[in-house]
Amino acid sequence: MNTKVMKGIDDEIEFKGFKGRYFYQLAGSVLGLLTLVFLLYTTGINSFILLFVAVGAGAFALTYIKGNMEKNGKYGHIHKQHAPPQHVIINKPFHKLIAKSY
Repeated sequence: MNTKVMKGIDDEIEFKGFKGRYFYQLAGSVLGLLTLVFLLYTTGINSFILLFVAVGAGAFALTYIKGNMEKNGKYGHIHKQHAPPQHVIINKPFHKLIAKSY
């Protein structure tokens, strides 16, 4: 049986340079910003103030997420803090590790 190989099917999402988890953070910040502007608009705040709040919050979110992406890399901050293990330690006798099959 022949199957067609789909190259790139397991690649992460990328949009305008934002990859993987940072893309989802950017999308969440855009939705949060839209919600904030909608709530402030319904309270009757001046449109120019809304414009400055939206531009300021959007610029902050964009630079914050872009800075984290460049600093932490593809897999995020948790992998920067922890080193890979040097040894595997198992505190059981070897004969207890072997599964008995009857």
